[in-house]
Amino acid sequence: TDRLWEKGKSSYAIEGIPLISAKEKSATADPYFPYGRMSLLGNDPEKYGIKYKFEVAIHSTGNAVLGSYGDLRVVEKFLKSFPFVVGFALEINETNEFDDIVLPIPSYLEKDEFSSDGMWGHLSPVGQVDWYAQIRQKVVEPPPGVRHPLEVMMELAGRLGILDAYYTVLNETQKFKEPFKLQR
Repeated sequence: TDRLWEKGKSSYAIEGIPLISAKEKSATADPYFPYGRMSLLGNDPEKYGIKYKFEVAIHSTGNAVLGSYGDLRVVEKFLKSFPFVVGFALEINETNEFDDIVLPIPSYLEKDEFSSDGMWGHLSPVGQVDWYAQIRQKVVEPPPGVRHPLEVMMELAGRLGILDAYYTVLNETQKFKEPFKLQR
């Protein structure tokens, strides 16, 4: 990593929400969405000013075990620190071995999408001003019950009564501006 989080900076910083750092022991943005390096928070939450124990982890399709920056023990300890772990997966990977539940996601042929998987960029030969974005169009319907992770998370947040807080996190991390901000 670039370790910018240790200096209170990050490419993922949310304006007005301090990053968790060992030096500052800053507070979190919202009790439901502590913001910071989760593997660090999960292994020693009190060190980062979090006074409660995490009981559930929900992770994306990424493979935290193989992407552990060289320390598998940290990721293993982190994932084992939760009583209940849910993961999304198109195909099972090493991280899903720690999951209590694995929720299948639609494949690229089973969803309409605009750049949500980072399918955009700059055309380097012509400079940083020219850019492109890709659109995926669904070819077949996903199997019954298979939903996009964002749909699942929004429904879960709604059922827990924290949809507004979830929208705040999405608006800030995705840099949504008015009139495109998510709201009820």
